[in-house]
Amino acid sequence: MVVICSLQSRGGSRMTISSHGDFKNIEAFLKRAKGQTIFEALNRFGQEGVDALQRATPVDTGKVASSWVYEIRKTPKTYSIIWGNTDV
Repeated sequence: MVVICSLQSRGGSRMTISSHGDFKNIEAFLKRAKGQTIFEALNRFGQEGVDALQRATPVDTGKVASSWVYEIRKTPKTYSIIWGNTDV
């Protein structure tokens, strides 16, 4: 399943979700997201992304794998998560 989530602020919070494939996990996703602030959800997703990148990065020295970070950026209309590596 592919889920694309877009968060926008236009005088209020708005979340748009589009998905393709099986819907069996979408209800669990929405229940977890319910009651969270946008920043709580984005922080959780940001850390999950860092964890996945660390697991997927070869650990010859360990420094590159442990150097993944994320940043949450807010514009007047959107929120974004940007992942980067400080060992570059």
